[in-house]
Amino acid sequence: MCEALGIDGLDHHDPLSDARAAARVLLAMCEHDDCGIGGLCQGLGHRPGQLFADLYASASDEVRGSTSPRVRASEIETTVDNVDPDGALFGKRVAFTGTLSSMTREAAFQVTVNSGGMPSTSVSKQTDYLVVGMTDFAKVGTSGMSSKMRKAVELADSGTRIEILDEDDFLRLASVETFNPFATK
Repeated sequence: MCEALGIDGLDHHDPLSDARAAARVLLAMCEHDDCGIGGLCQGLGHRPGQLFADLYASASDEVRGSTSPRVRASEIETTVDNVDPDGALFGKRVAFTGTLSSMTREAAFQVTVNSGGMPSTSVSKQTDYLVVGMTDFAKVGTSGMSSKMRKAVELADSGTRIEILDEDDFLRLASVETFNPFATK
């Protein structure tokens, strides 16, 4: 691969040289596709891992799906010592739809619980927030909306107080500052 890309200096089986060569191959792929590492990962169906102030969201292979068992929202326990009772998500029920770009669904549940909220796998009159990630149009059909999104819109139209957020707004409400080494500028 290095030879094909014109990358010099590979001393095969030298760990440092191998690592540098792998990084150069990755950067060449990004340059070829005119995207950052995050865009390249997304295009290949992968989600890079990320570090947050109070948790780590591991990388995932969305193409093949996760091999780890799903955790129920009700089984998530807080991992912080002090939950802020004045936080925007405290006591709020939060549902998610679509693929989140910065974290797995389980990590989003954890952020919600650590903020004093209650993650939910469905939308109802008790839902305070629906967080909308990237939509897979092959799954939602011609409506362009997931069933959770349709339900949230119906509830909002009928006067139920439910707020539809994007992922960035959710992270701001949760007061999560992200460090994303893969972000594109």
